[in-house]
Amino acid sequence: MDWMLPVRTVFGQSPPRPGLSRRVLRHLLCSRRVGIGSRVLDAGCGGGHLTQFLHQLAIDAAGVDASEIAIEQARRAAPHLQFACVPDGEKLPFAEQEFDLVVARSLISHQADLLGAAALHVTANLLSVVRPGGELVLVARFEPQWADQPGGHLRSCFARHFAPFPGQCKVSYIADSLLTPAAWKWVVGRQPRWGYVAAALRIPERPIPHAQWHAWAAQGRAMGGDNACCAWAAVNGEACQPRHQAA
Repeated sequence: MDWMLPVRTVFGQSPPRPGLSRRVLRHLLCSRRVGIGSRVLDAGCGGGHLTQFLHQLAIDAAGVDASEIAIEQARRAAPHLQFACVPDGEKLPFAEQEFDLVVARSLISHQADLLGAAALHVTANLLSVVRPGGELVLVARFEPQWADQPGGHLRSCFARHFAPFPGQCKVSYIADSLLTPAAWKWVVGRQPRWGYVAAALRIPERPIPHAQWHAWAAQGRAMGGDNACCAWAAVNGEACQPRHQAA
């Protein structure tokens, strides 16, 4: 059923490639309160491919990224859409409680220790722009290795990352399609199956101010202690630390 999402041309042009598999897109959109007119933020938008794809689905989408080069590319490709360059850790240039859904992909701070101050600070910023009852979803590539240790965070890291914040947390694993070569290697037992982790937090049905999200983030950092969220983060976290962090 990987052919569910639209592939028809619009005004004679092919639709933009979203940058995520259709399995992941269905998980993000079909199981949530996202439809025509919904307001969605693509955090870590890169060149804006997913933002453009959502726009063609009649979704009111905006994108942010820490790379000035990527944002310039996104603006050139879709000048009618809203894109902003926001260094990792800085406050987002949007009103509080503006988006029904925030999708965060490949943010620098989230590639380091998910129990660290930088990661929790970034998540607090993202949660502050989610409308009451809306969701923040962190999407990460999951590449299991032979030693049963992933080339990235464990699924439990994301649940622990969301623990300081109120709401309903759900961490899902979305395996790659069996149409990919890597998946067939998994079928014949040559390697584990790759895929994506989608960690979602549905926030309470009440307005929560920006400062309160950061207060919970600070409490979570204090409770986390000195240990990293996983062995992978302990080894790779320092290299992934953002160059600039908000005070």
